[in-house]
Amino acid sequence: QGSHHPCGGFRAAVNPAQPGTYNDSGKISAWAQEAVNEATGLGIIQGDEDGAFKPDALSTRAETALMLYRMLDKLSFI
Repeated sequence: QGSHHPCGGFRAAVNPAQPGTYNDSGKISAWAQEAVNEATGLGIIQGDEDGAFKPDALSTRAETALMLYRMLDKLSFI
């Protein structure tokens, strides 16, 4: 059994974002940085209009729905 990876089946298609993509990337926990870069590289997350990730903020329902929509689109479910 392989190790769990946050982006699972996307692994082969990932073009990870460069570290520092977000203007507050220094606030992203080290343990989450790789997953954030990969999800950004897939276009699932994009940050806000000011270029911030805001790792300490709660996501809104709309932000969560958009991330789920983008993920399902990448998986060709929609």
